Amino acid sequence: MKASELYSMGKPVYSLEVFPPRNGESMDAILDTLDNLMPFNPAFISITGGALGSLRGGTIAIAAGLKEKYGIECIPHFTCVNKSKQDIENLLMEMKFNEIENVFALRGDPPMGQKEFKPHPQGHRYASELVKQIKLLNEGEYILSSVEKNYKASPTNFGIAVAGYPNGHPECLDRDEDIKHLKIKVDNGADYIVTQLFFDTEVFLEFVENAKKIGIDIPIIPGVMPMDKYGQIKFVSKQMGIEIPKKLNDKLESYKDDNDAIGKILEEHTLSMCKKLMEQGAPGIQFFTMDKPEGTKKILQELCKEEKAMATKSVTGPSDFKSLNRALEIVFSKNYENKNLLEIKAIINDNLKECADKYYNGNVDVLVENELCDLIGIGPVNPEHPRSIYMYVAEKIFKFYQQKTYNQFA
Repeated sequence: MKASELYSMGKPVYSLEVFPPRNGESMDAILDTLDNLMPFNPAFISITGGALGSLRGGTIAIAAGLKEKYGIECIPHFTCVNKSKQDIENLLMEMKFNEIENVFALRGDPPMGQKEFKPHPQGHRYASELVKQIKLLNEGEYILSSVEKNYKASPTNFGIAVAGYPNGHPECLDRDEDIKHLKIKVDNGADYIVTQLFFDTEVFLEFVENAKKIGIDIPIIPGVMPMDKYGQIKFVSKQMGIEIPKKLNDKLESYKDDNDAIGKILEEHTLSMCKKLMEQGAPGIQFFTMDKPEGTKKILQELCKEEKAMATKSVTGPSDFKSLNRALEIVFSKNYENKNLLEIKAIINDNLKECADKYYNGNVDVLVENELCDLIGIGPVNPEHPRSIYMYVAEKIFKFYQQKTYNQFA
């Protein structure tokens, strides 16, 4: 399932980013973080390769393992650093055979000890070039395709995420020029954008507006990093060139020696940003957890309280069931010829009709929790977080009916 499809379901999509451990360390921090945050039903998990050239290997293996363990999409960060085009193609095949369906395409930071990024002689200088290579694989164009005229290979089907920089890229101080670079990545095949973190919601909203003006029409997902320490936010601000709003900075300076006060200030500021992002129509939020669950957990708890309260104030059955049908359509159209889609949907709808009628005027999460889960045997879905769970449920429905009535579909 392409992660970008989750953003068409009509509800906020929350995702988590984790860091692989430093080489030689254990996975405990990642697993503890995810075990604490999985009750919020994140849409997917993004796994970095380590920032600022740090030594953190195993991103692909971690992504495959976490997908198997938690049953949701896991997206490895994939960079151009020290890779030839052939290396890139080989690693993408490794992802494909590990059933990884999405890639976060980045240029990458220079390795430790290097001040500037130096591309591999047979590699890529820019993320946009990496995106283009992945897109060509999706079209069945491999390196051997240009060498052997009769070379035939199956196309890949990777979803492609790229990075956006609301405050501008550290190596491109002209924001207008930087957003043009983003447009190249989009034109080359990106499906959605996740931004670098920021401390001012208005900066993100202006970034989105400027992106729209030059024809960028794919989802732009704000990246948010919950913090609780004075030194942490100051380091990030300096290292990444991210401006701290004056009002926030004044508060931080006034209480910089009071750790509890700083923690509360940053938590309130982050929660306020997230609420405003949702109010302004952001498709979702990607939380940069830094393998520490506490800050993200506090924010998600508050966001979910508000969403649950809003859900109880309105009749959501008809629109929610429509979203579930849309998810079914996406899943089944990926797996079968379009000529079979109506027949497949009819089979599904007949089997779900009794459940849908019973809860038609209620919350679809209740339907999923109390009836649909029992029907398809997927176990309970936590109803506390009414994010878009339709794609998850639709994938499970597909697997259930594929096993039960495969001959009817084939």
